[in-house]
Amino acid sequence: METQKIAISCECAPVVATDRAEAKGVLTPPAGMPAMERVLSVNGFATAEAKAAPGVFSVTGRVSLLVLYEEGGRTHGFASAAEFSREVRAAGVEEGARCTVFASVESISFAMEGDAVSVSAAVALRCLASATETVAALSGVKPDAELLFTDVECRSFSTVSDELTLRDELRLPRAASEILGCTAYSRITGVSPQQGSASVNGLLHLEILASGMDGFPEWLPFSLPFEASVPLEAPADELSGGVVLNGVSAELAGDDTAAVDASVTVKLLLARRETTRAVADAYSAESELTLDKSAVTPCRMFRTCTRGNVRLEAPLPAGYPEAERVIYAALRPAVNDATAKDGEMRVSGAMYVSVLYLCAAGMLHSFDATLPFDAALSAPMLKEGMGVFVDAAAECVHAGGMQGAVVIQSVLDCAVIAWEACPKTVVTGAAEGKKRGGLYGPVVYFPSSGETPWDVGRRFGVPLSELSRLNPGADKALPEAVLLNLRRV
Repeated sequence: METQKIAISCECAPVVATDRAEAKGVLTPPAGMPAMERVLSVNGFATAEAKAAPGVFSVTGRVSLLVLYEEGGRTHGFASAAEFSREVRAAGVEEGARCTVFASVESISFAMEGDAVSVSAAVALRCLASATETVAALSGVKPDAELLFTDVECRSFSTVSDELTLRDELRLPRAASEILGCTAYSRITGVSPQQGSASVNGLLHLEILASGMDGFPEWLPFSLPFEASVPLEAPADELSGGVVLNGVSAELAGDDTAAVDASVTVKLLLARRETTRAVADAYSAESELTLDKSAVTPCRMFRTCTRGNVRLEAPLPAGYPEAERVIYAALRPAVNDATAKDGEMRVSGAMYVSVLYLCAAGMLHSFDATLPFDAALSAPMLKEGMGVFVDAAAECVHAGGMQGAVVIQSVLDCAVIAWEACPKTVVTGAAEGKKRGGLYGPVVYFPSSGETPWDVGRRFGVPLSELSRLNPGADKALPEAVLLNLRRV
C-alpha cells in the first residue's frame, strides 16, 4: 500500500495566563508646585509589554498616576509614574510566540510621607500568546482505496503596529486656572483595507480634571475621533485592529482652552487563509484498513469592541456627610470572567471607584470603593463557545448623591480578542490488514436513517462506483432498499 502525506501547520487556540504585579513609588509634586497638605485621590492606568520565552511571559510595564491634593484650600494635581515587572508562568508558551498583554490597575493605596506620598498599585495582568500545531496528514492512499476528504482551512496570523501622536486643542465650557490632570483610553472603531495599507478610525475618550477660578475641581469629558493610514507589507484575507494608550497629557493654552497631547499604538491583526485537502476516512474493497487519526484545531481570530451600561452604587464611608455634588468619579474595571454568547458577551468583575464630591457645607471629600459588576454587552460578531480575551475600560456618564451613597451611571467599554476553534479529524496513517474473502452474491440492505452512501460502502467494503452502478442516483440520496453485490473474486 502506498500513501502520500501533506504537512498541515496551523495556529490553534492561544495560550492564556493571568497574574498580578505591584508598582510602587514615592511621589512629590514637580518643582514650582505647592507642597501637599492633604492627598485627595490617586488614580492611574497601566501599560505593559510581554515577551515569550519557554513556559513564561516576561512582562514589564508602568502605571501612569494622577495625584490630586489640597493646599491652602485649593486643589492641585500632578502626574507621575511607577514601574513594575513580572514573570508569568504558562505551560505551552514557546520562544518568540506572538504576545499580547492587558494590564489593569486594581486597588491603589497611598500614604503621606513628609512632603511626598507613597503609592502602591496592584496591577492585574492578562497575557495571551500564539500557539501552533503541525500534523502530517494523508493526502492519498493507493491502490484501490475509497477516500473521504475534508478541507482544513488554516490561518497564519501576523501583527503590524504603528505609533500615533494625537494632538488637539479643546475649548473648555468655562475658564480654568489649572489643569489638574487627565485620564483616557482609546478604541478602534473601524479598519478597512486600502491599496498597500489599512485605513484606521478610532476614538480617544478623554476626561480632563480642571481647577476653576474658585479653586474647586471640575470634571470635563471629551471624545476625540482620529484616523490614520497604516502601511501593510503584504495583503491580508482578514483584518482587524486594536489600540493601546501609551500616555496622555493636557495643559492650559488659554483661560478656556486645553492643549491635549496623547500617544497611542495601533495594533493590527492580519490573517492569511490557506485551505488544505486531507483524507478524513478511507476503506478498501480488497482488504481491511487500519487507520490512525488525529484531530487538528485551526483557529479563527479577530479583534472587536463592545459597550454596555453599568449602574453602580458606592456607599459613603462611615461618618461622611451626604454628597451634594459629585465633582469626579474615576472608574477602573477589572474583569474576572467573560463569556461569549450568540451576539453578546457576559462580563463580571470588580469596579474600583475613586469619588470626589462636595457636601452641603461646601467641603471637599473623597473616598475609594470596590464594587462588583455584572453586565451583558451587545457583540454581534461573537458566538457561543468562542474564547474571549478582554481589556475593559469605563467612563462615567453621570454621578450624583443619594441617601448614604453616590450613584454612578457608567459605560463599560471592552476591547476583545476573540477566537473560534474549528476542529477537524484527519487520517495520519493507514495499514493494510487481512484480505476480504468469500462468495456472497447480491443482497438487499435497508439503510438506517441518516446513513450515507459512504457509510454503506465502508460497512460492506463496496466500491462507491459499484454502489452507484447498482443503485442509480444513490450518490445523492440512498433509496429505502439498497442493492449490494458482495461477490468477491
